[in-house]
Amino acid sequence: MTETRRLLSPTQLRPWLDAAREVATIGGARALEWWAKRTTLTVEQKGKNDWVSEADRDVERTIIAALKQRFPDHAFLGEEQSKETAKPGQPLWVIDPIDGTTNFLRGVPLFAVSVACVVGGEPLVGVIRLPLHDETFAAARGQGATLNGAPIGPSKVARLDESVVALGSNRKSEPGPVAASYARLIEAGVEVRRLGSACAATCYVACGRVDGYLEQQLSPWDVAAGLVIVEEAGARANDYATGEWLTKGGPWVCAPPQLFERVRTAAGF
Repeated sequence: MTETRRLLSPTQLRPWLDAAREVATIGGARALEWWAKRTTLTVEQKGKNDWVSEADRDVERTIIAALKQRFPDHAFLGEEQSKETAKPGQPLWVIDPIDGTTNFLRGVPLFAVSVACVVGGEPLVGVIRLPLHDETFAAARGQGATLNGAPIGPSKVARLDESVVALGSNRKSEPGPVAASYARLIEAGVEVRRLGSACAATCYVACGRVDGYLEQQLSPWDVAAGLVIVEEAGARANDYATGEWLTKGGPWVCAPPQLFERVRTAAGF
């Protein structure tokens, strides 16, 4: 338990968790409005197969505006526009307005809105909304994780050759190691999936829909909320939130405790 966790009680975290749920729902509703007219969106390319649309920017603005009404003295870090840094002890909201933009733009019905509250570099509250599925995953440190208010936990699968594992990649990934990880997992008997949304994949580990998720490099908005959710659900994660993770990101691995080391070793992470 870190110093931050000792200082912040469940009672202190509750208003942040409630706010995160509210604004993720607001952001999700806004994303659905854009989903209905996605073929008309203005889209820009940030890098190889890395896209941003006016929907991403609008949803991020909507979420930050809603949070600022509630917490005007907090800081905000979003994927698309807001790049604030927190002062010592100042809560920092980390936001991914539409995680899975490529899915979103192509009509693949899996994308997420992610909202996390970080203090002292530690994620303490996380909410991920899958608006098309009307699913809200939520957690705060010491309070467990829920899906639409009901407690969740990871799968009980203990064998690699009975597991389903999500393996992600993005423009920051090195093709060779990704291909090698895929081959190693297949050789171990794993069923490999690529879901196209880091937030959804992490939540799927938390509730047992998949038995692990790995990606070479993810940004803080991809992981901050999911880290709280997956750990509070009872799964294990690597030491992602260390060092300069809020500016540089890092590799991400999560899985049920009984599979964590096996999945990581099999993938060569």
